[in-house]
Amino acid sequence: MNIFKKGDYRAIPANFRTLGILALSELSKFQDKFKIFDTDTTINTIRDTIVANYMGFDLINFDKHGFDAKKVSQMNFLK
Repeated sequence: MNIFKKGDYRAIPANFRTLGILALSELSKFQDKFKIFDTDTTINTIRDTIVANYMGFDLINFDKHGFDAKKVSQMNFLK
């Protein structure tokens, strides 16, 4: 039956698991340093910071859920 043919199931490579554990260990150290303990928030904030910096923005709003950046010298916001 077609209802059982969903997805692309593959074996999990041993190095995927090993490297995943290493990556999460490093992420945990990053979260401790910046006191951001929710993993989704951490990854989203990293992504938002990279985009904001690339677009010339200096500040990121850590209190807002979602993307919000500002330039230091202007009242110029990116939302």
